[in-house]
Amino acid sequence: MKQERWEQIKELIKKKFKVLSEDKVKEEEKEIETIEFQGPLGKMKLEWVQKPKVLDIRASHAAKRAGAAAGKVEQVLSETEKVSYIKAYVFKDENWVEIEPDKMLGST
Repeated sequence: MKQERWEQIKELIKKKFKVLSEDKVKEEEKEIETIEFQGPLGKMKLEWVQKPKVLDIRASHAAKRAGAAAGKVEQVLSETEKVSYIKAYVFKDENWVEIEPDKMLGST
């Protein structure tokens, strides 16, 4: 998802619903922007995540003897290309529960 589309979604939420909070954080390689609002399913949250594209996954194999370290997985990340996506959550039973995008507007 492009940054412009995320901005459009945020503006739509701000016009239609009561916004409870907005936040932007950077965790390791990820940038996460969050908007919480009172939506059709109750208290809801959207996260827009942007992170480097994974170019390769390399697995190292460890010895199969007792006490040997398990194999490690190493990701090779792009320095220039990014991927981004949205995650949607609803606040239920005192926890954030991830929901499918088609359920966001209250359709079943």
